[in-house]
Amino acid sequence: MIPERKMGVGETRRAKRVRLVVPATYSIHESLKKQIRLSEDVVKATTRNINAFGVAIDSKYFIPKGVLINITIDSGPFYPGKGGGLDKPIRIVGKIVSATMEAKRHYRLGVQFIEVREEDKAAIAKFVEKDRGRSV
Repeated sequence: MIPERKMGVGETRRAKRVRLVVPATYSIHESLKKQIRLSEDVVKATTRNINAFGVAIDSKYFIPKGVLINITIDSGPFYPGKGGGLDKPIRIVGKIVSATMEAKRHYRLGVQFIEVREEDKAAIAKFVEKDRGRSV
């Protein structure tokens, strides 16, 4: 495991993230569905930024730290020219590491990747490296 390093005041990340605004969805992981219920099974969301270790997502729901979620992310930016999108999304199991209220019924969820296919992890890392000039 790569140690976290301070990226700013009150912020810890393993690496800088790059801006990425694409469609995504998430749902509560099967292991927690009895404890945590939302008014919809699959929640539409939008990513804000990403790195090889995690993603920030805009959400209309507050999800507490430590909760596991299943995420699907539009694969288009990571596999250009290969017909990506939400038809063939990147599927990730992630853990909520932060949840910040941005406005009423609008939260930013910081999600650490727990499970991601190696091929997708490599594609995300390549995307981030290529776009480092857009780091946030």
